[in-house]
Amino acid sequence: MKDLRSYLARLEERAPNELERIEKEVDPEFEIAGLVRKFQEEDEYPAVLCENIEGYPNWRVLTNVCASDRRIAEAIDSNVDEMLEDYIDRVENRNDPEYVDDGSVKDVVKTGDDASLNDIPLLTHTPAEPAPFLDGEVFVCYDEENDRYNTGIYRMMKKDKQKTGVFFAQGTHAYSILGRHEAEDEPMEFAAYIGHHPAAVFGCQVHTIDDEYSAIGGVLDEPLQLVDCETVDLKVPANAELVIEGRVLPNVREREGPFCEFTYLLGKERESPVTEITAITHREDPIYYDVYNPYIDHVNHGKLPMEADIYRKAKDAVSQVTDVYMPPEASRTVAIIQVKKEYEGIGKQAAIAAASAKYFPKPIVVVDEEQDPRDLADVWWAISMKTRPDRDFNFIKDAYVEDLIPVATTGEGWPNTDGGVDTKVFIDATKPLDVEYPPHCEPPEEVWKNIDLDEYVNRPAR
Repeated sequence: MKDLRSYLARLEERAPNELERIEKEVDPEFEIAGLVRKFQEEDEYPAVLCENIEGYPNWRVLTNVCASDRRIAEAIDSNVDEMLEDYIDRVENRNDPEYVDDGSVKDVVKTGDDASLNDIPLLTHTPAEPAPFLDGEVFVCYDEENDRYNTGIYRMMKKDKQKTGVFFAQGTHAYSILGRHEAEDEPMEFAAYIGHHPAAVFGCQVHTIDDEYSAIGGVLDEPLQLVDCETVDLKVPANAELVIEGRVLPNVREREGPFCEFTYLLGKERESPVTEITAITHREDPIYYDVYNPYIDHVNHGKLPMEADIYRKAKDAVSQVTDVYMPPEASRTVAIIQVKKEYEGIGKQAAIAAASAKYFPKPIVVVDEEQDPRDLADVWWAISMKTRPDRDFNFIKDAYVEDLIPVATTGEGWPNTDGGVDTKVFIDATKPLDVEYPPHCEPPEEVWKNIDLDEYVNRPAR
């Protein structure tokens, strides 16, 4: 069965340069995050597995897993060029879970007062964050109204050894499920699994009204094995590294945050729900899975599922849509749509359809097939050379965007910036059909593609 360890073994076999093992003792407060930041400074983005954690014998920490497209593609047995289509194929082929009696996540079981967050090497990434956060966990609750499991990634701030804050954005299913529990003044049971195959993390973000464990199985390309929790009436992946069980208290709000968000900016302190922890189970030699929240790793955990949602929605409306890309440098707030332009107006229609799929993007740029949406220089060239701004830039005022965009307002205008209302811009950077457009110029392809630079220049060994 696939799990985090099978994924790491795949990386070491197929892409060993994608994983760095750190044997030196490291501190979970700032040092591991600092190590990732140093790699970033050198323009390197490896997954980082720390094998000697100060104060936490027998634990390892894995972070920065999704900071490269190659590693995302490996998670779904694909390659960078084909991973969007392969991911969509998996999303559309669900696998119902299998129920088992036991699993490696039950190697160590702690309940009651023995269940303590103090025993887990939670990371602190930035000095502005008031406490360590669990930021790579898959939060699981049950939607009784629709008789299905609901999953998602929601940050949890440690408050003491058995208490956290948890942040649910208003547009999430978990927010609505909690609201129904609070209307009855009842706690909401939850479990959070940490450390599993990345496909089981991508799958938890599939936009669906079906049981989300089935969606995760689809992205995994095999049924997810589930085992009973110890103290709550929920099931969790049997071969996860770590599971935290507990209850979200009804109608309780406490200060939570600030937290360094996927925007790469410090998110605001908020009044958020509170959890009490009732059990912790984990493997005998667990790997704590962390998301390096200040940069690309954080963004990329949700990028492929979001690209897939936009692609499917846009493709349904405009069959000439051929690709979608959301550059991580823009924190998933820009969508680039590639189309085969067969008639005028197709670019604007594709942008409208893409905007209806996800509220995150503010600028939506549509380019021709000859542009590579992953080459931002090529996209900028198209914007410069193919658009007539008075015709091809269209603005939608007072649209809903992500709440965490710092200039988004409540709808009451500036400077009321505690909401998610802002202007979207659709940029049609496709070639106009009503003008004679000049061709590109370059040397003959049969000449330059067959040149071996090593025959011409001496370059230092790397």
